[in-house]
Amino acid sequence: MAKRLCVALLMIAAVMMMAVSLQAAPVKDGAALTYNCRFARNAWKADDWIMVKSPRWAYFGKWVQNADHIVNATPEGTTEDYTSMVLKPKVGGNVAVTCTMSFDDKFAPLIVLADTLGADDKANPEYRNHTEIVAYNGGINIWQHYYRDGKPSYVKLAWSDFELKPKTKYEMKVTVNGKQIQVSVGGHTIGCTDSDLPDLFQVGITGCEGKNRFYDFSVEAK
Repeated sequence: MAKRLCVALLMIAAVMMMAVSLQAAPVKDGAALTYNCRFARNAWKADDWIMVKSPRWAYFGKWVQNADHIVNATPEGTTEDYTSMVLKPKVGGNVAVTCTMSFDDKFAPLIVLADTLGADDKANPEYRNHTEIVAYNGGINIWQHYYRDGKPSYVKLAWSDFELKPKTKYEMKVTVNGKQIQVSVGGHTIGCTDSDLPDLFQVGITGCEGKNRFYDFSVEAK
């Protein structure tokens, strides 16, 4: 019995050491990547991510951890609720991103594809050029955001009008092949060409314009 227990403990220790070494080993930008996490309590590692703010607002958001998901903080007495983060390594080639999300009211959980980040005057990571794939009660919007001469701007690349219900979990899947983006959510699929999408980019999530809940996230890049 003691011998079997010792062997079992050694196996557990080996697995734990492997997990630590894998966690510690950096992934090179553009390398093949498989990443999966659940945003349940103690089920994901914040160190895998970079918190990022929008250049449009001074507010630097944060996540509130719940039992099986995270939700963007919505401070009382303010309309500021923009909370965003991206995985650290850049990806490229054929990329598939999947996230289960919901919104409490009307807006606006999203998957983000980000070019090289900048920083604000407090050295907080801040978006520059990036693309947002947004779910809301009226369907999907795809927005291209630019940062030129110190000023942010944006244009709508594509959209599709259909009903998405509040307080309902939806799986959004975004696939990128070169400059081509395809989005599927709620049984609907749209696509567009994003000519400004860089060859390598970071992927992540944003909650804004209300309470947005995120349950899981996965990336497959080849």
